[in-house]
Amino acid sequence: MPSAKDLTCTQFDANLHKTRTQSTAWPVLSPLLNSILIASLVASGLVSCMALWTAYRAIPSTRSIPVTITRPSPTVQNPPISVEPPRVFVMPTTRRHLSPSVQPFYHQGTLVVAAVRSPTIVFEKDRFKHGFHYDAARHYAAAQGMKLKFVTVKSNQTALQWLHAGKARLALTTSHDSDLSEGKVKIDLSCQNQSALSDQRIIQQVDWVFKSADDPLSIAAEQYFCDSQRSEQLAALASFYDRHYLDRYLVTTVNTLQQRLPQYKHDFQQAAKLFGIDWQFLAAVGYQESYLDPTSVSPTGVRGLMMLTQDTANEMGVVDRENPTQSIIGGTQFLYAMLQKYRTAPYPDRYWLALVGYNMGPGALDEVRSRVKQLGQDPNSWLDVQSYLIDHQSQNSRYTQTLQYTKRIRAYVELIKTHNLTFSQCIGLPVYDGNDWFSKVVSVRTHED
Repeated sequence: MPSAKDLTCTQFDANLHKTRTQSTAWPVLSPLLNSILIASLVASGLVSCMALWTAYRAIPSTRSIPVTITRPSPTVQNPPISVEPPRVFVMPTTRRHLSPSVQPFYHQGTLVVAAVRSPTIVFEKDRFKHGFHYDAARHYAAAQGMKLKFVTVKSNQTALQWLHAGKARLALTTSHDSDLSEGKVKIDLSCQNQSALSDQRIIQQVDWVFKSADDPLSIAAEQYFCDSQRSEQLAALASFYDRHYLDRYLVTTVNTLQQRLPQYKHDFQQAAKLFGIDWQFLAAVGYQESYLDPTSVSPTGVRGLMMLTQDTANEMGVVDRENPTQSIIGGTQFLYAMLQKYRTAPYPDRYWLALVGYNMGPGALDEVRSRVKQLGQDPNSWLDVQSYLIDHQSQNSRYTQTLQYTKRIRAYVELIKTHNLTFSQCIGLPVYDGNDWFSKVVSVRTHED
């Protein structure tokens, strides 16, 4: 009889033999099981992907949801000014009522203006581009929610050809015999009130010509410029660009510039390089301030070529205000600070606002701009700021002074640049005979924005 130990070993051997016998079937079955396992995993994955795709399709598209992105504004010395958006004139007609030739206006965000070369329309030289009709077109385009592309061409005929070919939506010409065939129409910026705008020789000399009377831009232009408030602003703008403003002082101005400007040309140019400001613009400021006389002193104690106050001189690091080099550098630095302070204003408004800040002080100008904003107007617009100064100059004599100050510097810039008054002798300067000689001698190069 086997012992318990032998029995246990016998059972173990039997179980081992049984297991080995059963395991012989695994090599046959394992490929089949592997295939089944892989197929089940693939099917499970496909089901999961389909479920995820169904869930994704159920999520609303974010492309139709307006998203507001807030970006931090750059650090500036003064808080940014909130500018009211321009008022956009809404045409009373609907798009489906317009002819195919008119409909592209709704898809194009740029107003292309073809203007004949004339200082009455635009003064364009070096960094400067301004003028009554240029500014009027710029403000009108903004009111329509459009950008302005202002192109100067050689002749009235070329401007009208641009209009006829559809390359421009508006032509500015200096000929009253402009070809108005094929439905072309011109509008009257003075709205039948020529006397209000005629004294400056600005309105009558230029025609605003549109391709047709049905053009939404021509209809909008008549309503825009004939608005009572807009008419007053246009009169103020025409006064600012008065073509006769230097008539009484022309001979004296030219002689003084010829004698004194060459002495300080180098200093102005060096200051211009330091601060990136046009040197002839600086010379125009210096001439307005002191007639380029470094020994000038005002009754209030302002002195030097750039007429700096003691506080401003200290702030700008000027030790001797009567030293012309120090005065020019200090004045340029202060003017640069004004240009930076009002850098949110468009050009050329930024330059005119900087001049007001230089003359009245930035605090006084900021107060004016704040009141302009309270009236629902644009504090970055020279048109609106100038209108406020004109309307309230009877209450503050400084407003009258700063209006004349800015206007004169604008005229001096054009005079200096027109004749390049940087030499000791007058070369080729036309003799003033009482006519509008600016229109005869100013050369405006062709340029596209």
